[in-house]
Amino acid sequence: MNKETMTFDDSWLDKMIEKVECLSDEERDLLDDEKNQTEERKNLLKR
Repeated sequence: MNKETMTFDDSWLDKMIEKVECLSDEERDLLDDEKNQTEERKNLLKR
């Protein structure tokens, strides 16, 4: 196994952050909606 592929270095993180910053507000809202739905599902499962 290649160790380099196992670790997420800062450059990978920076790229991800850049991608998110490039998203439009609409796309960001969609992502937030997905997160919220996931949270709601988790809460429902807890009951």
